Amino acid sequence: MTKIVIVGAGQAGSQCAMSLRQGGFEGSITMLGDESHLPYDRPPLSKAVLKSDMEIERTIYRSAEAYSDQGIELRVSTPVQSLDQAAKRLTLADGSSLDYDILIVATGARARSLPLPEAAQPYAHLVRSWDESLALKAKLEGGTKDKPLVVIGGGFIGLEVAASARIMGWPVIIVEADSRLMGRAVHPRISELCLAKHRAEGARVELNTMTRDIEATGDGLALTIGDERIEAAGLVIGIGALVNTEFLQGSSIYSERGILTDANQRSADPSIYAIGDVAICEDRYLASGVRLESVQNAIYGAKLCAAAILGKEAPRQEAPWFWTDQYDYGLQMVGLYSPELTWIERNNGDDSVTLIGLDGDQIKAGQVINASQDFAVMRRAVDTQLPVDPASLSDTSTKLKALILKK
Repeated sequence: MTKIVIVGAGQAGSQCAMSLRQGGFEGSITMLGDESHLPYDRPPLSKAVLKSDMEIERTIYRSAEAYSDQGIELRVSTPVQSLDQAAKRLTLADGSSLDYDILIVATGARARSLPLPEAAQPYAHLVRSWDESLALKAKLEGGTKDKPLVVIGGGFIGLEVAASARIMGWPVIIVEADSRLMGRAVHPRISELCLAKHRAEGARVELNTMTRDIEATGDGLALTIGDERIEAAGLVIGIGALVNTEFLQGSSIYSERGILTDANQRSADPSIYAIGDVAICEDRYLASGVRLESVQNAIYGAKLCAAAILGKEAPRQEAPWFWTDQYDYGLQMVGLYSPELTWIERNNGDDSVTLIGLDGDQIKAGQVINASQDFAVMRRAVDTQLPVDPASLSDTSTKLKALILKK
């Protein structure tokens, strides 16, 4: 009987296990997770979990019984220590071992931190796991708000946390080393609008700025922002992520950047696949050679992997898509931002804008704020590569759907 072991119990691992069973796989499936929780949804960690009384049960994908009913052995609190690639054997943190015929690496990524003095660490927060989010939530609910919360990093996670803290009444300082917010992911116009939004909501935003000399003060932190020394109630670090590949050290597929795979999520070792945040697909539609962190990528890659293992037809190709919610701004993106595309803006009014990225007469990317219908249209256009008339796209008197899907 074929034995499949999935290392990682997040969205990608959970989806892949279920897709294998739904596709008719009859061998054994064991899923190993290093956290103590059942697989759960992570996007709420920087938003709803902080602002509301959301319990983890509302974020869990499936009950323990659902996995058991499908013949999936789910083992939480079970970190993997190392891989013996030749023997096809995993060594677990408790010293036991587990053999596999097919290994699926779905370990994801963890938040990148900063070197901090030991005394300052209790006041510094990461937001990548349920327990990390709860620790920050306790700070936000129990603090006196007489000192600001400092958010280092103007990416999605940092800005979502900053918005949540401002909604809860906290003074917030956002510190970004780059010249604009979300600089690698969004068009400059989106950066501009989101910067204005955060400042309008009362956050202080410092661009082209670094922090240094962080130290504990007894009831918080002191740090230097630019040339200014300030005291803060706490610090949120949102400066990117590191992939969880340490257990693969010494193997032929190990990399600190992520695991390279082919179009079916298979690594250079034909018995090992990689999915989700940890994978770098060398032949992914509109995102080749890029490590993607998104719900859609986790689900799509998991289904691709399951289909490849089962020898079945791959699911329909999808362009990568993402979203982030900040205050009452719903930012949605399809495809990857590139300055090499020709970008057309549709100003929809009422805090709503649509940006369309073109390569000739084909839409390769799109970004919207508060324009979900336009986003749905662009997703279809990107996936199908329908030709469009670029000159007509800025005409807001006609709905985008009529302009793009008229054929």
